[in-house]
Amino acid sequence: MPEVLGLDIGGANLKAATSGGEAVTLPFPLWKQPDKLVGGLLELQVRLRHRGPVAVTMTGELCDCFVNKTAGVRHILGAVEEVFAEHSVFVWRNDGKWASVKHALDEPLPVAAANWLASATYAARYLPTGSGWFFDLGSTTFDMIPLVQGKVVTSSKTDLNRLQSGELAYLGANRTPVCNLVHRVELNGASVTVAAEWFATIDDVLLLLDLTDEDSHDKNTADHQPRTKAHASARLARMVCADVEELGPVGLQQICQQVMHAYRDRLAQHLRWCHTRRHQDGTSAWGGVILAGSGETLLAQEIAAVDSDTSPVVSMTGRVGPTLSTALAAYSVAILLAERQTR
Repeated sequence: MPEVLGLDIGGANLKAATSGGEAVTLPFPLWKQPDKLVGGLLELQVRLRHRGPVAVTMTGELCDCFVNKTAGVRHILGAVEEVFAEHSVFVWRNDGKWASVKHALDEPLPVAAANWLASATYAARYLPTGSGWFFDLGSTTFDMIPLVQGKVVTSSKTDLNRLQSGELAYLGANRTPVCNLVHRVELNGASVTVAAEWFATIDDVLLLLDLTDEDSHDKNTADHQPRTKAHASARLARMVCADVEELGPVGLQQICQQVMHAYRDRLAQHLRWCHTRRHQDGTSAWGGVILAGSGETLLAQEIAAVDSDTSPVVSMTGRVGPTLSTALAAYSVAILLAERQTR
């Protein structure tokens, strides 16, 4: 059986992984350049040299360059068809089933934003008994998916359902705007209103607190300048309508500490909600946890603060490595389709 290529087509990144364990993540602001999606997918295909079946999941249909999700799904699948015309292509649905491209085009909404279910379905095998949670803190969102006996046990399907149920939060480890986390900061003894602009993100704060590494080649930032401390400082200073020289290192650190405190508090609020949740039979939903995403380390710290006795704590980075964990949804659909084809 040939390897399967999994694709996770998002609004900010294109992710690809093979069932054999290779993966690539390509920063790609789909909302700015939907007409270049074919080129982005071609780059993934060339880098992974793939010739077998293709499994597709997506979240990019929500981008505001599309008039609605139906148009987004159809645009994305059109690009996939163009690039992988000679491949067997299967599209993952939010009911855990597969669709052909033709059926997905005819019925697009069930394939919109279904990648969370693929990740949770695959990861749940690492917690085969008891109850627990799959927590995926990605660049943009935080997924909180309940598990029982190695299975996903949520009635939510769409992102609207998941927002309503509390199982999805727009709280990522990279793209969350600073102005979403704090509205005012204390700066040199004075309370300062934060600009309601996407000048800086939590990633800039993490850079300046040495909680993530610089990457001068990555320009997927608020101002499209490199992910370096120098540029992060400039971005963060703009949040209070200042330049770096006006704030100085002390002022920047004051802002960073307050934003980070607010971010951790927001994470903790969601985790405490999960900790107190009950199943329909009244039993506790909190048990073991599975962690994934670029914010996995932050999650582990906050879980220890909420319940230091939580056991087991399964790291997807530890299980599959950091590259595949970052592209977990792509890897998951690749594995799930490969397993389906060998039955």
